[in-house]
Amino acid sequence: MAKQVLVIGGGVAGSSAAYRLARDGVGVTLVDAEHEGQATAAGAGIISAGRVLHASEDDEWRRFFQDATTYHRQLVLDLASLCGSEIGYRVVGELLVTPGEGGEARLADLASRLEMLNATWRDPQIGTVRLLSPAEARKLFPPLDPALGAVHMSGVARLDGRLFRHALQSAVAQLGGRRVSGEAIIRGRAGGPPVVELEGETLEADAVIVAAGAWTKRLLAPLGARIPIEPQRGQIIHLALPGTATASFPVVSGYGSNYMVTFPPDRVVVGATRETGSGFDCRATAGGVQELLTRALGVAPGLSCASLTEIRVGFRPVSADERPILGAVPGFEGLFLATGFGPSGLTLAPYSAALVAAAAGGTESPGPREVDDILEPFSPGRFGPAA
Repeated sequence: MAKQVLVIGGGVAGSSAAYRLARDGVGVTLVDAEHEGQATAAGAGIISAGRVLHASEDDEWRRFFQDATTYHRQLVLDLASLCGSEIGYRVVGELLVTPGEGGEARLADLASRLEMLNATWRDPQIGTVRLLSPAEARKLFPPLDPALGAVHMSGVARLDGRLFRHALQSAVAQLGGRRVSGEAIIRGRAGGPPVVELEGETLEADAVIVAAGAWTKRLLAPLGARIPIEPQRGQIIHLALPGTATASFPVVSGYGSNYMVTFPPDRVVVGATRETGSGFDCRATAGGVQELLTRALGVAPGLSCASLTEIRVGFRPVSADERPILGAVPGFEGLFLATGFGPSGLTLAPYSAALVAAAAGGTESPGPREVDDILEPFSPGRFGPAA
């Protein structure tokens, strides 16, 4: 009989784990509580290994980002072949802008560092790096401030979280996996993996993967497991530029933690606030919207005539050290985690979840090294005993 794995969480992490298990012939049931504020449903992804320029000087962390973006590209091709549906993925490039005094020097430094990554990394997917004049930058992103130059990376892609999740779950179904809706409750069991209760039904499996994002801590409470992860609210606004075809506009970032990502036919997504300590407060706030609009219009005043069409709110799962929590939970047989991705979930979660799926299902590593070696720096055990 094939091994059976339960995956709890229907966002990009859980859906990616379920896809990998189903693809590798492991029996899988995906349990989705469909929480309001799920990060995947709110997010617009930027798929770029260049994100690590904003991280600490940590070779292991940079290598993980690199491998995650490499895996992403192959996953997109696999899903397109299997499902044939739109997933909101397109290589559009990225403009890094640095408004304020000393901006030109900062751009030159960024370009130099990116060129170094291109020269030293295996397949970094940054693409061609160019310093652009203000006129050249505006040609690619017309609403941009006429005074702003930029660094352009040609290989960066953008992704629609909702469409991507739908494609993953469709693939799971095609490959024989099962998806059920409802709020799961995890119960401990002596001498074996946990059991999961779902609306009166008991679900048993050889392993359980909790990929429930910001709700992970709540799910693990009945087991007495302590995992340091909290929700961080992110507010994202959607604008429309009627009569402007935005599908090929590049991503714009570099001004703090904010960014702009465009989608067809005329949508501009402006994100995102990072509100630590928010709890599960799903409200869009005046202050959050003001922050996003002020920063976006400061970089791209041409958006001032855009229509405000939607505000989305999502809760990022943020760990105590702001890095993913991946792998087996010490002291709990058959219990695995794939969570803690913070603001990089749509980039990191597919690869991370595939690694955890391989560990839980006993299948082949999706990465260039053994699964245990890749997961070790991100183990839940790094925070001390979970029980």
